[in-house]
Amino acid sequence: QPVVISNSGGSTSVYNSGTIGQIGATSSAPIFTVGGRGDGPGSGSGNVSFANTSTGVIYQPVSLSTSGGAASVTNLGTIGVSGLTSSGILFTIGGQGDGAVSFTNAGTVYQPVSVSASGMPLAVANLPTGRIVPLGGANPAATLRVGGNQVVTLLNLGQAGEVDVAGGSSLAIIQNGLAPGQTLSSLTAIPNLAHLLGTAGSGGIAVTNFASL
Repeated sequence: QPVVISNSGGSTSVYNSGTIGQIGATSSAPIFTVGGRGDGPGSGSGNVSFANTSTGVIYQPVSLSTSGGAASVTNLGTIGVSGLTSSGILFTIGGQGDGAVSFTNAGTVYQPVSVSASGMPLAVANLPTGRIVPLGGANPAATLRVGGNQVVTLLNLGQAGEVDVAGGSSLAIIQNGLAPGQTLSSLTAIPNLAHLLGTAGSGGIAVTNFASL
């Protein structure tokens, strides 16, 4: 059954180490919704965070949003089911106003994740253990969709395919791999970013590749 969690002027943190939803379910409505409203980043200001731990699995849509706070999602587990062709969004992350939006992936994403921000910076990082897997079928839709009207950054240190990044009035920055002088002991394989679609807004877009595209 659907779960709704919200706060006004406070902070909400959710940790999933089990299973959200049922495999094979066809409903596109969120089964798990987390929301917050506040007056900017900081303690007690509408911040919302969601962590999917290494044993966590998400099968049905999750929506996380904030207005005037910060939204943060970390995935160490599994989002979606391998081999599906549906382009419906499984995990929606959004924010507007003051604060920031971030998505950090160190697990596996099989079905679409959408990350957006309005009036606040947006940062996405796919870590060395992170896998963003293209959907099945011919001409699949993007598995990771990122867009904002302020600074948008995407850092890929793992394996990622079918990624869309859209910028706005500020610069959109895409970096694949570590730049010379940057080090990370857990980075043992060459990062790969395949099927990247970058769309510049009025602020422009910068793509730097230090690995494999």
